[in-house]
Amino acid sequence: MKDTGFYLETADFEKKFEELVRSVGTKVAAEGLFSAGQALMTAADDEIPQTPYKTGDLRASRLVKDPVITGDKVSVSCGYNSIYAAYQHEGERKDHSHKVENYTRTQVPGPGPKFLEKKMAGNAKRFMAIVADYIREKLGGSPR
Repeated sequence: MKDTGFYLETADFEKKFEELVRSVGTKVAAEGLFSAGQALMTAADDEIPQTPYKTGDLRASRLVKDPVITGDKVSVSCGYNSIYAAYQHEGERKDHSHKVENYTRTQVPGPGPKFLEKKMAGNAKRFMAIVADYIREKLGGSPR
């Protein structure tokens, strides 16, 4: 699959996550991070500002890749692999030649720019808690 979409880097999340990986091991941490990636994408689609929906192509390109484990580091890439994903997310073309003036509201009530970035920036603790809860459950503990 050709990577043509928009993906978000998460440096702050990664720093705390590295500590967690060292304490529980990479396999279970990778599974927890994948679960958090799925939750992030669901939030982008369901919470305002939502992923725009006109024909469904953008949402159909939603992707959470398998975790990558390199030594004691784990990462998961997630985003939308669509030619116009970055345009819709940023609210304008890369060259600033055209701005999105009206997001289609026929299928979702609150589409808008930064539909992915706002979820991660405003809810990093929420997604870290998803990882921690997953790990806790897999290791036999009870959820918080």
